[in-house]
Amino acid sequence: MTYQKQTTWKEIMKKLPADYQFTDTYQPVEEWWDYKGIACIWTRLEIQKPLLRLLPLTA
Repeated sequence: MTYQKQTTWKEIMKKLPADYQFTDTYQPVEEWWDYKGIACIWTRLEIQKPLLRLLPLTA
């Protein structure tokens, strides 16, 4: 099962602002592996632009 095959994610994406929706070039990267007979997944999403910037303050 991937994000592309899940219809629920497509419905959720329709409700988000365009900047937060997945596109053909902006999608989660899924890595699958087996751990003692259990299918595990690591999903990551590279942020195109930061939502928040933190500036260090010095005294």
